[in-house]
Amino acid sequence: MAEEKKNPFIHIPWWVILAGFIINPGVGFGLIIARATGFTRWLYKMFSKAKVVRHRQEAKRFNRYMAVIGDRAVMPIERIAASLSMDIAACERDLEYLIDNGYYNGVWTPYIDKELHAFVLDAEFAPEPPEKKPRHAKEEQPRPAVRAEEQPAPGEQPDSLPEAYRQKLREIRHANDVIADKYCSDAIDHIETITRSIFEHVNEHPEKEKQIQSFMNYYLPATLKLLNSYAELEKQPTAGENIVKSKERIEKTLERLVYAFDRQLNQLFESEAMDITTDIDVLEKMMAKDGLANDKYVLPKH
Repeated sequence: MAEEKKNPFIHIPWWVILAGFIINPGVGFGLIIARATGFTRWLYKMFSKAKVVRHRQEAKRFNRYMAVIGDRAVMPIERIAASLSMDIAACERDLEYLIDNGYYNGVWTPYIDKELHAFVLDAEFAPEPPEKKPRHAKEEQPRPAVRAEEQPAPGEQPDSLPEAYRQKLREIRHANDVIADKYCSDAIDHIETITRSIFEHVNEHPEKEKQIQSFMNYYLPATLKLLNSYAELEKQPTAGENIVKSKERIEKTLERLVYAFDRQLNQLFESEAMDITTDIDVLEKMMAKDGLANDKYVLPKH
């Protein structure tokens, strides 16, 4: 009995062997031989080893995917596949398999969005489906195409900006119209708004034109060049590793450019801010001196 307990082929009960004889004597003898020779022990080991190897391979693939996805809440399958030099369809099937088999056990419940063809970390971060119309057609008030001889509509105030400024704004707008990516489009909208504010302020205060020389001669042309490059990359029928990485770098640079453009506009109001501070200080001192202040403002000692 001690030997039988150690024998792994105890998994073949005697009633199974008896049933084998009833069905076919050859099957019954085969089961007896298998029980006695250790054939099933070998089969059990082989299947167990194959299962362990498969799990290791799956875990390795899962870790590769997670290294690419990182902490992104949503990432297109196209980008994941390009980063791993995989076929897009194969990448999507493999991710679905790993998710369905519990490789992403955690707080979130990831899934593959079939409409967007994207990995989504959780329903909480589910993006809105893209519009079928061109980006410029989605706007509530589409901007009319700008012509060289553009004339203001009836009742509309003419643009008082110089042609050089208006040309730059047209170039920004054109880049925005041909770029489909919503994230980039939103950033370009902001850049156009800030650029127009800079131009309008300098147009009203020509003495500040020197303050935007670097902006006009370097930052703005460099920004337009990046936008045109991004538009060209978007036109490509396939997204290889170089295309995906280039687009990602431009997207990150756009974040910095938005901050830089905001800073440029803010710097133009530096002298105004100083004048306002001075005026407020004088006003507060006068009110305190004449007993008109309603707070405990104390006049400085001389």
